[in-house]
Amino acid sequence: MDESVRRFLDVAPAQAPPPDAPFGSAEVAEYLRQRRTRARPARHLEQVDQVLEVRTRGGVPARVYIPGCGPERKPLVVYFHGGGWVTGDLDMHDPTCRSIAARSSSVVVNVDYRLAPEHPFPAPLDDCYEATQWAMENSPSWGADPALTILAGTSAGGNLAAAVAVRRRDAALPPLAGLLLLYPVLDARMQTLSYAEKAAGYFLTAAEMKFFWDAYVQDGRDRTDPWLSPGLAESLTGLPPSLVITAEHDPLRDEGNAFAARLTAESLGAGHLEVPGQIHGFLTVFPGSAAAEEAMSAVLDAIATMTAASGKVL
Repeated sequence: MDESVRRFLDVAPAQAPPPDAPFGSAEVAEYLRQRRTRARPARHLEQVDQVLEVRTRGGVPARVYIPGCGPERKPLVVYFHGGGWVTGDLDMHDPTCRSIAARSSSVVVNVDYRLAPEHPFPAPLDDCYEATQWAMENSPSWGADPALTILAGTSAGGNLAAAVAVRRRDAALPPLAGLLLLYPVLDARMQTLSYAEKAAGYFLTAAEMKFFWDAYVQDGRDRTDPWLSPGLAESLTGLPPSLVITAEHDPLRDEGNAFAARLTAESLGAGHLEVPGQIHGFLTVFPGSAAAEEAMSAVLDAIATMTAASGKVL
């Protein structure tokens, strides 16, 4: 394990385990309040030319980052934050979205989808699906090319990005240019070896993931549905070129690795980076670290490769 990660885990205050209480109870409400109001460390914010506070056609808040330089028709990155479908907002990954926009000369749209358990599946997915189409339709006004649309997300946001890609494929909509999945949630069964090995003591816990899944899916539907577990889709044919980033000490590691292996096996232009010594969420927990910069470099390289492969001249 990376020494900085070990020190962080040694001194980080223990998080309260999810309550064993029904959704809507006072116990769950208090747990969510604490999770949703957790302070975030101050970070250097990279400068972009414009930041627009907007709402999608469905009324979902979104934040658009427009770089001041780059090609006339820029890539469009639609970004979905993490947080287990129950936490997160436009500020959670604001620094990451700014970095992507500034360093890749892409227009980035940060989507503030509705949260569970108040709004369980399919509401968050519906918001992300509709926001993607809305962003593509409006992208020319921001100087972006809808043919260069890339979906991105971390953790639960990675689940939503992959699920939107699967849903768009199933609807025979125009192809995306790429998919960026950062330590994504892809398999609701929670039966991989990494879940057993990293169940507790590595920041994200298996108990938390069970709570998140139960909050997101409350109607007893089959969780192997590819709109819920994109890693279990019968075929990945039709998905765009993808980059999957995983962390060695993450219970989600193996499902991300398996998804990357399937993409490669189906010759879908997959890239994969497993970052050694790191835990879930390292991009935001350790901003500016060597590991975070390595992952960001992989993201930037992937955006360049995906847009070049789209056949458009930038």
